[in-house]
Amino acid sequence: MDAAFIVLSLPMPNDAGKIDLPGYSLGPVSSDGVQELVLNAIPASDGNVYFTGRGQWTGLENVNQPSSRMIQSIVGISDSQILFLWWREPDGPHETLIRLPYSEIYSVDLSTFGLGAVIKFCHEDNEILIGDQIISIDHETRFNFLKSGFFGDAEKTKEAFVFLENKIILKEGLEHLPSPCEDVVESDAEDQGFGEDDFTERP
Repeated sequence: MDAAFIVLSLPMPNDAGKIDLPGYSLGPVSSDGVQELVLNAIPASDGNVYFTGRGQWTGLENVNQPSSRMIQSIVGISDSQILFLWWREPDGPHETLIRLPYSEIYSVDLSTFGLGAVIKFCHEDNEILIGDQIISIDHETRFNFLKSGFFGDAEKTKEAFVFLENKIILKEGLEHLPSPCEDVVESDAEDQGFGEDDFTERP
């Protein structure tokens, strides 16, 4: 199902300021066939899909999910964008509800800590669309693939970073402009969207 047909089914943000996704879950993440299910959900127009799997992204902190999954999604990384998919309960299949085109990402960096690795995105624009709701996110967000639960998959995250580094190119004419992620004024911190506190502390 194309994401455009999902828009009207999503409700307004709830009182807590978070967007509900009723009837959606991560799906059969432990199934051996989950990769095939994800690939079948991504239209051919997205080109080749190079990475799929369970991941966490701080840009999802404003999506209502169980506390143990609050920044998790099934992820596909294609030729042109990063796709965030959820399983439509009770019968499936996966549906793409969020798209993050490379053209909307200013830069990527890789942070490593202990045995972990996290990709840091700098967004030139600080808004994304979830269903029919536009919400603000921080200029800086972080992402990594997971093996299970909250255990990070450092190898896969590093491989994805190398791929993304070659895909995300600074827009023409902006080469000499400062990154929006540099020199953040402390007094503006409360207006930056949702935060990333303790993200790198999670296993």
